[in-house]
Amino acid sequence: MRRLTAPLVGACLAGVALVTTSALGQGTPDRSMWSPPPLISTEGHRSDQLFIVVTWMLVVLFVIMTGIMITAMLKHRAGKVAHVEYHPGDTPKDAVFAMVISTIIFLVVDGTLLVRSHIDLNEVYWHYPENDPDTLRIEVLAQQWAWNYRYAGADGKFNTADDIVTFNDVRVPANKKVLFQITSKDVIHSFFVANARMKQDANPGQITRMWFQTKPGTAGEYEVACAEMCGYAHYLMKSRFVVLEQADWNAWAAEAAKWSSIQYDKDNADQQWGWDWKTLGQ
Repeated sequence: MRRLTAPLVGACLAGVALVTTSALGQGTPDRSMWSPPPLISTEGHRSDQLFIVVTWMLVVLFVIMTGIMITAMLKHRAGKVAHVEYHPGDTPKDAVFAMVISTIIFLVVDGTLLVRSHIDLNEVYWHYPENDPDTLRIEVLAQQWAWNYRYAGADGKFNTADDIVTFNDVRVPANKKVLFQITSKDVIHSFFVANARMKQDANPGQITRMWFQTKPGTAGEYEVACAEMCGYAHYLMKSRFVVLEQADWNAWAAEAAKWSSIQYDKDNADQQWGWDWKTLGQ
């Protein structure tokens, strides 16, 4: 039995490596269990590319380590050698070798993550469209366990009577820059739009920012999730994220404004959760 164990384990590990490699290499246009959710933002491909690069690096490391283990098991299996010498690997030479290998892996994998992430931040994500008059601005209030959204009305100001206020339902036009200001009513949440490849924490007492531009032709219904463990009903904290063509969005906004004006109650403190829009530096 022991003579069969090592080759069997080695074959299983080799099979896992082969299946993993072949699955990651598939590039079918239809979505499968291996493919990410449909992309609706113009710059979301940056996250996908970085994910693919790092995944392939880890696949290579996995194959190397698996190959070493399989070789060791086959070469030193029972009956293959008469005597095995145990070496604890505690010499200075072993320590230097381990440090060199670890440093190389750290610089290649983590260094790639660090450098490419900063390139993306400097080229795109830190360029908030604050001064673009065509940008749609939305305030987001997270709470256990729901999402509240507020759009400025015709006066262009937030937390006034003509605001559009929605609950677990945010709608944006296609081919449009959308800038979110996000906070929390209670604990730390995380505003995650997987289809846009964007995520930002919602912190109580602090306003955070996130933006992206929707791609043309991406009209459809998607989802907002909370990516931070926020309590026992965390799994329920999701909302609709709907992308509409501009004409459809205009019609929805006009209708939503009517309903919001009907529901507006200046004496309802919970309804006045909005804030004056904060520009960078405020």
